[in-house]
Amino acid sequence: MSILYTSKFKNENNTIIKTLVNGLKFLLINFILAFILLCLAIEEAEWAIYSSTDKLKSEVIDNSSWNIIHLFLRFSKDLKNITMQACFN
Repeated sequence: MSILYTSKFKNENNTIIKTLVNGLKFLLINFILAFILLCLAIEEAEWAIYSSTDKLKSEVIDNSSWNIIHLFLRFSKDLKNITMQACFN
């Protein structure tokens, strides 16, 4: 009976260690991602502060698919169409 008890204890100990390692891995990955996003946010803020002091003499026209204004307008139109369809169906 003591052999069965010790093997059960070893299995429980292994699952606790695996759970702890998975939790630490989850935290480490999220801290790395948070650090990357923080660096990106700082870089964007720095660029906005630096570029606000310069007077632009040329007009910049952004017709790319990643233009945030076009994306927002397209999203709002799609959302409006979806809500209208949901109301009338």
